[in-house]
Amino acid sequence: SEVQKCCRMLPTRVRVALAVTRRVCRHSAPRRPGALTKFFCIAHTRTANFCTSEIMSTSSVASKKPHLVLHFDVNKTILLCDPVSGMDVLGMLQSSVSECSWGVVDEDGHWQLTHDEPLFTAPSEHHTTYSDFLEYGEFKLLPNPENDPAIAARNKKCKSDKKQHKKIFTDPGQPGENMRPLFEKMVEKLRIPEGLKAQCAAHELDHLHGKFAFILPSFFRSIDALQREGRTFSVVFRTFGTETQEIADSFNAFRKGEHPFVPSPSASSPVFHRGTIQFPEQLGCFKRGVDGDGKETIHLHLGTIDPKQTKPYRTIEGFSAIHSFLEAESKKGVSYSLRDDYPFWASKAEASDAGKPHAVNPSDSTCHHIFFDDNIERTHAHIVDCRDISQNDATIPFHVAWNRWMVKSEPVRALMDDLYFRKAIALCEANLKSFQVQAGKPSNKSSTTTK
Repeated sequence: SEVQKCCRMLPTRVRVALAVTRRVCRHSAPRRPGALTKFFCIAHTRTANFCTSEIMSTSSVASKKPHLVLHFDVNKTILLCDPVSGMDVLGMLQSSVSECSWGVVDEDGHWQLTHDEPLFTAPSEHHTTYSDFLEYGEFKLLPNPENDPAIAARNKKCKSDKKQHKKIFTDPGQPGENMRPLFEKMVEKLRIPEGLKAQCAAHELDHLHGKFAFILPSFFRSIDALQREGRTFSVVFRTFGTETQEIADSFNAFRKGEHPFVPSPSASSPVFHRGTIQFPEQLGCFKRGVDGDGKETIHLHLGTIDPKQTKPYRTIEGFSAIHSFLEAESKKGVSYSLRDDYPFWASKAEASDAGKPHAVNPSDSTCHHIFFDDNIERTHAHIVDCRDISQNDATIPFHVAWNRWMVKSEPVRALMDDLYFRKAIALCEANLKSFQVQAGKPSNKSSTTTK
């Protein structure tokens, strides 16, 4: 039974070797009972030694790779619905298609589709996605640092109108009706399989009682792939919303091997269980602002998603201290669910340097922080504020941070490719390694001091 447990963590070639060993035991062993028993013992011993050798080898390779701190936005990154804004699953899928559908603007100012398949880079400098056409055209937001009620109302209406256009993008008569086949394929991909409907309906997680998966299967399968590889990592959920409990419940069920839709085959490992999120200890929220001298401030309040309602049990101040805290907790196997400061971002007209804080140390080769968010744009960070703690919290240019410490999550790809996130992590790791080699010898020390 121990060998069987180990098999789940082994590469395919090793599992094939074990299958061959079992066949040899069945068909090639002597017929006498005593000799058969002896043969099985020898075969078991050699197989167990082989397993141990492979596990040690795999763990040794994995241990040389950096520890991963994986920050995941929630809505439209790993969760394809947004109940708070009134965006259901079908509306979210339509919106996702609009973000990878490219066209041109005609002389009358109307957007015209030019490609009938999803593209994730611009076909030319003259092309724009339908989503960007809305975002930076008629519905472009205005800065509102003084919280002017009229500007706030105008921006709120713009966001609402933009969502309404995107959620009907592939309907008949709409600009993206030729993309309807992609939309329908995505709908089917997200449906709970017929064979699991009864099990999901009986599960204690209420969000599994509907027609569709709650969290994208590619998220779970990518996390499971890391576990199989023996990588050390933790997850930090980052959202402007309040869906922290539901996300944590689903994540915890998966980590324990109790999720019916995508149960974790590697959940037998005790290390795997340490990644569950405990409430309220592993809950928190960011608060950003500007002090009387015009200097920006940032705090992470732990134990609450609203410090006005619930007093935090601890507050950490500053990019560097927050980075050190999350990294130290991550290396203990602790995951978190954190709420970001939407009012501050909105007051700055959703500027990149006011978005979700993401502190990194570019020269650190021992720990790699990666942020996935669908609202990262193809030309600028927009929603993620990436800072270099080794350079007095200086903003890292977008072209440097892109696909190293931040990834624009593509919902269509994340839905259709079960290992989308794992592949994106591998790309970030390769890019960071090249970057560090070019910049000079990478540091083998990381800051773990917290304030």
